[in-house]
Amino acid sequence: MDEAACISLWGHDFRPAFRNMWWVREQYPQVPFMALSASMTEAMRMDISEQLCLRTPFVSTLPYFRANLDITCTHKEGFAKDMARIAQAVNAGEAMIVYTSLPSTAVKVAAKLESLLQDQDVQVGVYTGATEKGERERVQSAFDKGEVQVLVATVAFGMGIDKPDIRKIIHYGIPKCMEDYHQQIGRAGRDGLPSSCVILFNNSDWKLWFSKLFTQGYENWDQDDLRNHLESAEHLHQLVVGHSCRHESILSYFGRSTEIELLKSSSLCRCDVCLGRRGEWLRSAKPRDFFREARLVLEAVRVGQELTKGRGASKEAAVQLVSAHRKSALVGVPRTMVDRLWVLRDELPVGRRTKAYSSEIFDMLYGDGYLTRQLKNNRDFRSFVWRMTDFGESALSWGRSVQLLPTRSIRQFEMEPKERKEVEQANNIYNTMKAQVLKRLPYYIAELRTSSSEEDPGCLSDSFGWLASMSDSMKEHAVNAGKTLKMHESISDGDEGPENIHGIMQGRVSAETMTEMAICNQSARTCSKDSATNLCSDLNGVGVWCQRRMLDHVLGQHLQHALVGCELVFDYVLDSRNYFTCVVQLPSHSLRFSSGIAYPSQVTASVRAIINALIALLQIPLPVSGTDATPISDLQLVSMLDDGACQSEAKTGNTLVLLFACMSQHMQRPPRRADVAFTFLLDSCKCYRCVVTLRILGGLQFSTKMAYSEKGNAKQASILHACLALIKAKTGYAKASTKEESRLLLCIAKHMQRPPVEDDVGFTFLSDSNNFWRCVINLHTLGGLEISSGRPQRRKDVAKSLAISRACITVERSKTEHAKVCYKQDCRLLACLAEHMQLAPVEEDVEFRYFLDSNKSWRCVVTLHALEGLEISNNRLQKHKDRAKHFAILRACSVLMKSDSSFAKANSKQESRLLACLAKRTPRPLAEKDVQFHFCSDSDNTWRCVVTLHAFGGLEISSGKPQIHKHLAKRSAISRACTALMTPDSVFANASIKDDSRLLACMAGQMQRSPVEEDVEFRYVLDSNKSWRCVITLHALGGLKRETRTPQIHKHVAKRLAILSACTALMRTESVCAEVGSKPARL
Repeated sequence: MDEAACISLWGHDFRPAFRNMWWVREQYPQVPFMALSASMTEAMRMDISEQLCLRTPFVSTLPYFRANLDITCTHKEGFAKDMARIAQAVNAGEAMIVYTSLPSTAVKVAAKLESLLQDQDVQVGVYTGATEKGERERVQSAFDKGEVQVLVATVAFGMGIDKPDIRKIIHYGIPKCMEDYHQQIGRAGRDGLPSSCVILFNNSDWKLWFSKLFTQGYENWDQDDLRNHLESAEHLHQLVVGHSCRHESILSYFGRSTEIELLKSSSLCRCDVCLGRRGEWLRSAKPRDFFREARLVLEAVRVGQELTKGRGASKEAAVQLVSAHRKSALVGVPRTMVDRLWVLRDELPVGRRTKAYSSEIFDMLYGDGYLTRQLKNNRDFRSFVWRMTDFGESALSWGRSVQLLPTRSIRQFEMEPKERKEVEQANNIYNTMKAQVLKRLPYYIAELRTSSSEEDPGCLSDSFGWLASMSDSMKEHAVNAGKTLKMHESISDGDEGPENIHGIMQGRVSAETMTEMAICNQSARTCSKDSATNLCSDLNGVGVWCQRRMLDHVLGQHLQHALVGCELVFDYVLDSRNYFTCVVQLPSHSLRFSSGIAYPSQVTASVRAIINALIALLQIPLPVSGTDATPISDLQLVSMLDDGACQSEAKTGNTLVLLFACMSQHMQRPPRRADVAFTFLLDSCKCYRCVVTLRILGGLQFSTKMAYSEKGNAKQASILHACLALIKAKTGYAKASTKEESRLLLCIAKHMQRPPVEDDVGFTFLSDSNNFWRCVINLHTLGGLEISSGRPQRRKDVAKSLAISRACITVERSKTEHAKVCYKQDCRLLACLAEHMQLAPVEEDVEFRYFLDSNKSWRCVVTLHALEGLEISNNRLQKHKDRAKHFAILRACSVLMKSDSSFAKANSKQESRLLACLAKRTPRPLAEKDVQFHFCSDSDNTWRCVVTLHAFGGLEISSGKPQIHKHLAKRSAISRACTALMTPDSVFANASIKDDSRLLACMAGQMQRSPVEEDVEFRYVLDSNKSWRCVITLHALGGLKRETRTPQIHKHVAKRLAILSACTALMRTESVCAEVGSKPARL
């Protein structure tokens, strides 16, 4: 049986005979059965085996991934524009299939394409289920022979077709389900040559199939089949509108996990997302930013999810939250959630808070992969709930730009009242003219109605032009109708803002620009994976000539190590005119860059050579810190050739070309001159400042706070400032001067989605009356968290080192949500509260109120706004206010921990802390058996406690020194276990003492994997004076040995000194082992 998927896919639909094939199996039980299909999920395979009564069948599958298929998903832009794009995609001699959802659409698409391609002598055929059998056979035969090059068809075409040279599969509308889509794109490129598969869709395509499910013929479906079909259609919708790899979505639906891993580890994927051109196909329309409107709708969906405890929110509820006129109308919604919504709501004008506008934005977000939906329950197939996708969560949490393609309804909503009135009048005139035309031509009524059944203005525009050429009597009506139709479609696709975004006049920056700067400064710390979103306008640049600094950084990024000052060599060649030609060399890697031509001075020649070197090096994408270095062969390709010519000689010393090279690191296409604008400001001293506006990057503006007497110098300073900002945003430009600062930046980077930059950390030094110093570190990127050095120090550098050490410990052990909580009890309450919330709790989720009675005793009431205003009070009145708060928090924690909490069975405060630390590292709910305590008593009646963490593979952590009391040993063991668990990615959990952990940490910087205890060996030597010497062998670093320099009386002192010696040697070594087992050269 070929195409066996029909048994499971269509047996319940219009091919019920497929489900009766079991009869053949009963009549011929000894005949072998083979079922073949190109697309089959695991559930379909089991269903087919059951329907055919197969007995323990042998299953063989081939890979699903087709590396030669280029999959692209793009929005529709109107029937006429879409047909023009499809016609443009037709290449002579290449076969193409255009799939449509309905037979009537297929006929209309074929007629339009035939008229567009008649000059190219391309034949277009139609194949649908409504076509007569003889015509279908003729079209199929002509397509197989190559007589018909473009075939417009429905799902009825393709069963059993094996034409190897089909180059393009275009879907005009979303297919019915994933199985249909996979079958149809599987007909492209069967000869192994590159082929393309394109889907043109809009937000109304998915409504077609979901509404048809409840028409005649679908109500008799089996409930499980109907549910599976809905899930398949939703998965296809997320594939089309999503922001992840298209091929990976297909493989995940069919359960091909092995192929997904191979796909991720390779660069074979040819979908538009992986190639960096998502949604772009043949002059596709450009989306625009709907950040404020989308943020409000996404926040409403998040509130709905929180109210339903993560199950999802209905569309009506989300729209109601957005469009409510008063806060009091939102009954049952916690006050904090309402306030959070109202802050976002007040940023929008009144016209963009309505139900109609919010509903349209909601559909646009669903149509672009920010929302997903699922069935509300398993019984009602008409009700859906909506949830944010991972991309939607990221956009809301990190403040990403939300680029959406505006629909016609959105453009109408955003028009001014006067303009909207004109469009409505034009629409009324258009309908009147259309009615008059139809009345004048009664014998064409049926044909016009058929062609305009989907109310497509593009087809009607052609009809009016055709009518105008028929007779003089129809010409006047047709021309008038055509004019009103153009006015009807004249809603602009562009942005609402003015085109001249850099309008700065009379020596001052416009108010709009200053407003953008204020907003930009507030969001400058926002983390993002996209480097372009880390950019921010800066009109107060320092204005220094930083070419050499940029060259050192760019070369360091390519080589993945910091350059030493003596590594770059500048050579000068003097010609007969006493002009200098500069050659910049990096001898260790055979890289050379020249100034190209000779200049009168050495300084000018060196500057031109550096700019040429930067232009050449920026032709290669810059790697981010911590990734693989750029191959030396690639760098040598952009350096000087063997004959001494410079590859960038055609662009010698042009700072504008350098700016274009920096911009290309953030763009998908090469930058053009129109992407940049320059505005010059003249002050009262007749000095110039230049403002560089990068139009293609959202109108970012860069300038220097210093004015120059010449325009050229002002322009070059601003360009260099913009180049430095672009490179900073791409790679991070944190210039750490000490090893401690490098460690701090590394810790911060773990909490950020982008590389850290200099401005993310601020150091402030305070001096007291005794000339002692205290250092305060301000981590701007972590919400302005401030950490001090603790005790004052006599030396400034020591205070800074202590502050950095404390900051690293705080950042590594904290999620930073509770950084500003003042007391330990508050932290514990927020930790308990986090178990009942979908988001990390903040201080505003908890409120404390105090009441004083006639006896001057206090009662504290804790209000948990995040849990619908739950109030908990202390039982007994207390004389002191802080005691009342303490007991109220204890009672609140007790209530929260008894309600489905992992701490419910903890017998003490220490056990609660251990379970809390363990819960952060375990994805499942904790059970009592995950932790076990063993107590050992020695001959001195002292106790040692061993904590066994079964959730971590039986990891055992001891209390260290024996204790007199049993509970003290247990407390010590729990404290050490919590310390190990709170250290991110800890590989030192089995280290017995702190010095062992430090040694393993130093080794980790010289290895490509995490160190373990077996990588280190300790041996002790006792001499004749009964003094100890410790020898450390580092097996992971080629058997490197370090020992105690002088013998020690105590064994543990010898070990500590040996560890210090080994750590010092490791920290002085900057080279990284290429593979485990090799020894660094400096060691």
